[in-house]
Amino acid sequence: MATDNGFDIAQFTPQEPFTLRALSERVADLRGPGVRKWDLTLLKNVPIRERLTFRIQAEAYNAFNTTHLGLPNTTVTSRSFGWITGTALGPRDIQLAARLLF
Repeated sequence: MATDNGFDIAQFTPQEPFTLRALSERVADLRGPGVRKWDLTLLKNVPIRERLTFRIQAEAYNAFNTTHLGLPNTTVTSRSFGWITGTALGPRDIQLAARLLF
């Protein structure tokens, strides 16, 4: 997956060879898109006896399976300057657990 123009690349131009640099070859102050991630947990305690409890738990990380884009390429001399070519977080992850507490 590639997204072009993570920012306005027309504001940057590579310098001519053998000239003094006014800026770094990489731009460190640019930021990527934000992250909107929901993690959910469902938990149920079931008492069996006075000192014995059964717990069942379900957890969902990135519960709504939202795509989170990575950071744009900030190397001015790169052909993919300004492009976002990856993701920052993985897809939805669900785990189930059961526990006996005594």
